[in-house]
Amino acid sequence: LKTRRSDQLLKIGTSRMADEGLYQVLALLVLDSEGTRLAVKYCAYARKELWVGVKAQVAFEKRVIGKLPKNASRSEVDVAVIDDYTILFQAWNGK
Repeated sequence: LKTRRSDQLLKIGTSRMADEGLYQVLALLVLDSEGTRLAVKYCAYARKELWVGVKAQVAFEKRVIGKLPKNASRSEVDVAVIDDYTILFQAWNGK
């Protein structure tokens, strides 16, 4: 995947399962620097319960990209908490 824009790889997941020690990955997102989808995958629970429909998913993606630091390190994975979800992200320049 090549692009001129700076991309963000995001892994979203803080949904607690029945056992208090388990966490679930809710979504994997690859977004450009404006928050446009390049590739996304939401788990079944997230699609049915949290972000129902593409409109809700895109709104969440825009909210996430808007709250991430603009000057994130290009080589390090970083962590943010947005809307009570733990977001692991890494900025990437596909040039």
